[in-house]
Amino acid sequence: MDERKIYTHFLFDLDDTIFDFPAAELHGLEKVYAALDMKLSHEDHQHYSAFNKELWDDIDAGRLTRDEMQARRFPEFFQNEYGLQLENNAELVKIYQQGLAESHELLPNAAKVIRRLHQQGHYLAIVSNGLLKVQQAKLADVGLLDCFNDLFISREIGHMKPNPEFFEYVLAHSKCNTANTLVIGDSLKTDMLGAKRAGLDSVWYNRHKRPNQTLVHPTYTISDLLELEEIVNG
Repeated sequence: MDERKIYTHFLFDLDDTIFDFPAAELHGLEKVYAALDMKLSHEDHQHYSAFNKELWDDIDAGRLTRDEMQARRFPEFFQNEYGLQLENNAELVKIYQQGLAESHELLPNAAKVIRRLHQQGHYLAIVSNGLLKVQQAKLADVGLLDCFNDLFISREIGHMKPNPEFFEYVLAHSKCNTANTLVIGDSLKTDMLGAKRAGLDSVWYNRHKRPNQTLVHPTYTISDLLELEEIVNG
């Protein structure tokens, strides 16, 4: 690896890289429970998070589409947990998404690093498997939307990370290339694997300092986003 490599283009994942996704998930779920006149407990949230992760793992593996997940997630969860048959799933999905958009708790130093990179004239873009309206709203609410040149969202592209077609689209619709671009994300199996398949250098944001038990080896590993500046500035 060339330590003097100069990066000028940065592709950021959003959830759990810039924003605290568990906090957003909790807020969205609280709104769903309130709509059902139910109270959300810590144990309920833990069960939902585990179930939701299983569904997203299936999406990442290509076994499930996002639309199928949204059709199944709440009906199956509330049936399994409470024996409750939902008749208003579409409404609950909208309520949940609104809750996700309303929650915009930034991870430590995220805003500082993004604004500095933007002020230095670098190209910044979002690469996300989330929903466009949700991601736009969250970035706008914290005053970061204007820092990004582009938002590349899987649903709009038609392919999800880590599929090679996702990053092929990004490279074809920007001035990013394998020499100048760095992918920053928290997920080894979507962000880092996607970057590897596209031949892009990557930064694994491992803020919980978890061991890497995969065969995916990012170019860099950091536990604080401020460390990204050391990579950029040398």
